[in-house]
Amino acid sequence: MAKTIPHVMLCVLLVLGLGGCAAGGDVTRPIPTARIAARSAADRAVIVLPGRGDNLDSLQRRNLAGVIQRYWPDADVILTGLTLPFYRQGRATARLHEEVVVPTRERGYREIWLLGISLGGMGAILYEHEHPGEVDGIVLLSPYLGEAALQDEIRNAGGLAKW
Repeated sequence: MAKTIPHVMLCVLLVLGLGGCAAGGDVTRPIPTARIAARSAADRAVIVLPGRGDNLDSLQRRNLAGVIQRYWPDADVILTGLTLPFYRQGRATARLHEEVVVPTRERGYREIWLLGISLGGMGAILYEHEHPGEVDGIVLLSPYLGEAALQDEIRNAGGLAKW
């Protein structure tokens, strides 16, 4: 499995590219999701947190789930629309936990992974900080770590694990 993670990251980066416009989102509604089932029985779920310029539709158009399932064929992929407005609301990680992770865990998966792209990478880090051990693994693709002040705070704390 360890050898497949770099391949997954490379393929996801290639699929997503660097483009994209600022994505919106209606924070008065539940976080939009789309579950793409594995071709056979799945014992793993990968929850995808989009980058700043992405949303649920753009993740679907780029066939991100297909790329992930090429390397993790036993994974159901849950694409999310956890876009910038949810982070600005100040409850992105709490809502991710309540609306996506807990219901996914209740489905009985052996493993749950977060895959965060850019802003979603920051979201995955924040999620692990606020809900330690709730997911079995995290894949970060070009995580946005905030402005310089946040980076200094993490560095001064002795790194991510101590922050």
